[in-house]
Amino acid sequence: MAGRKVVTQCTAAEWRSMCRRVKSCIPPPEGYAWRFVWSTALEGDEGDCSRVLGKDGRLGTFRIRVAKGLSEKQTIDVLLHECAHAFDWTEHHGWLTDHSSTFWIWLGRLFRRYHGLE
Repeated sequence: MAGRKVVTQCTAAEWRSMCRRVKSCIPPPEGYAWRFVWSTALEGDEGDCSRVLGKDGRLGTFRIRVAKGLSEKQTIDVLLHECAHAFDWTEHHGWLTDHSSTFWIWLGRLFRRYHGLE
């Protein structure tokens, strides 16, 4: 079809670039670090966020996994979505598995930061 753009999968170079961008413009919640994983263990447009405790049993790392095989835009969307969970959990809702009302505020804030609008 004329005029229709072919959607391609996110490349390894694009993945590394977006991870660097997130780390540069979205610092993790205080006392934590980010660890981003591009995963073949996830299916479809899945992603997840988990907290890996530090040696002191308290703070540590947020591990964000994003499924391989998505387009670059989808990959960014899932990556930022999972980062929003990390902020929402530490600030407001202690490890809920659902999307709270403040989750959506965090997601909007992270999208604006990532795209240079804040």
